[in-house]
Amino acid sequence: MTAKTSAPVRSVDVDGPDERQGMQQQAYAFSPAMAGFMLFLSGAAALIFQVLWIKQLSLVTGVDVHAVSAGVSAFFLGLALGSFALGRASDRTARPLRLYALLETGVALLGVVVTFALARIAPLFVSIEMDLPVVAWGMLILLVAAPAFLMGGTLPVLLRSLQAAPGGISAKGGRLYAANTLGAIVGCLAVSFVIIPALGVQATGVAAAALGLTAAATAVSRGAASATSAPEASPTPSIGEGGSRLALALYALAGGVALGYEVAWSQAIVQFISTRSFAFSVVLATYLAGLALGAAIFSRRTDKLTDPWTTFGLLITAAGLVALFELAVLGTWLTVWQTNAEATVAAMTGSIFAGMCARFLVAALTIVFIPTLILGAAFPVALRLAVNPAHVGRDTGRVLAFNTLGGIAGTLATGFLLIPTLGIVRSFAILAVIAAMIGLVAIFRGKGSALVGPRLAVPMLGALTLLLAFFVPSDRLANLLTKSRSDGTIVSYEEGLGATVAVIEQGQADRRFRRLYIQGVSNTGDAMPSLRYMRLQALLPLLIQKGEPKSALVIGLGTGITAGSLLAYPGLERRVAAELLPSVARASALFKGNYDAPP
Repeated sequence: MTAKTSAPVRSVDVDGPDERQGMQQQAYAFSPAMAGFMLFLSGAAALIFQVLWIKQLSLVTGVDVHAVSAGVSAFFLGLALGSFALGRASDRTARPLRLYALLETGVALLGVVVTFALARIAPLFVSIEMDLPVVAWGMLILLVAAPAFLMGGTLPVLLRSLQAAPGGISAKGGRLYAANTLGAIVGCLAVSFVIIPALGVQATGVAAAALGLTAAATAVSRGAASATSAPEASPTPSIGEGGSRLALALYALAGGVALGYEVAWSQAIVQFISTRSFAFSVVLATYLAGLALGAAIFSRRTDKLTDPWTTFGLLITAAGLVALFELAVLGTWLTVWQTNAEATVAAMTGSIFAGMCARFLVAALTIVFIPTLILGAAFPVALRLAVNPAHVGRDTGRVLAFNTLGGIAGTLATGFLLIPTLGIVRSFAILAVIAAMIGLVAIFRGKGSALVGPRLAVPMLGALTLLLAFFVPSDRLANLLTKSRSDGTIVSYEEGLGATVAVIEQGQADRRFRRLYIQGVSNTGDAMPSLRYMRLQALLPLLIQKGEPKSALVIGLGTGITAGSLLAYPGLERRVAAELLPSVARASALFKGNYDAPP
């Protein structure tokens, strides 16, 4: 009886690899393409929820900067912890598709609960925040992090379910990552441009949940036909570099560089796109598109690399160099390209809005797309280096978790330390140098037998990075701002925590005036027409007020002209001007006509 049962096994073993692969494909009911479709829906739902919750948090906290910081940090922290914990859990289950379905269902239910809770939690937050601010903010962070924790497990769990499918881990993981990111792009654009305007906030949460439930239902229908056994203890992978802790550490640093660039780009690009919320949606979509396309293209080649360490180092170093080089060569030519693209698209479509989006897209493609394309290509290589085929779920979760935690650190360090201390240009330089150092460490870990050319390319690119970092002037963006205004000269320029603030003097020789630019957009100035309306908007409410006003509040100091006009009204006992940006308060002293209102 034993001989009879073992005979078929022997006959399979002597078949060629192509025949064995064909039999595996026939026996495997769940395809990578279907997994990609599910993660596309999951990514779209995740970004819809994220944008939605940040919008709601701004109403709860009252300050956009605080809402974005709390929302993004909580979201990424939940993703990181979920990737780490749930990736390990996926290796211990024989039915990862069922686990995936449970995760998506949990995300959908918790997502709707959080959406409805944030719409009603403001009074509770305010009452707690007055006495226990840590508890109040912790409550908001926990709300956002809980569904994000479940989201973090979806990719490693689904990759674990594909373990029996043909192909290497890096190729399958790269394609899943690309599909998930592509869904995020669609969600990011759709929520701002279509879904919220059409459905409103709370119905948008329900729509996002429906996408997740569709992915869960797909997993349930497919999971009944394919159970995945726990991996054997000692597979013999042909690629052989998986499970490296050094790769985990380097990819965590690369995540910090990538998210640091996103913060720096958001500050550097504003003078080319204005501060409209739609513009940032376009920039974010371009960032995600670069990551998705890079991962999708390079995943096909990753398993064939003879020296993945050198390739990884080359990609990370090149991304840093290209980002810094693009900043060095920026000029008024970009504005010309934007203007031509806007005019062309507006003429073709008859839509001013479409022309505006084309303008934003030209800037985003020029400044953001190529470096993120290279960074996206590094993801499947990182999987090749860091994932042991015996622990697909666990190690994939670690890769995502470490990269996400590094991204959180890079975001905080760039936004709160590098840019306020060194400015945008020097922050780009520091990030590029860190990328070059990652590349150098990677090539020393690579195979000595690899071709000399690629190994020499990394230190050469690193040397070019150092050269650019030294020679690109720190006032590069300030000079670009004045060049776009031919008659302007810079009076003051400050790259702060909240925004870039500039004071530019313009006009003819006998009629010079100064204008205040915040994030590259002209806000106001001290020309005579501006003096008239700003004084009027301070004094008119006082004159038409019933009774004699005793106090007045001006929200937004700006040039100080409106606030200074209150000094001319003798009946006021208290005058208050509220301003979020210290750099604006300092710049107000450079304008005339504000009665020297104290900042």
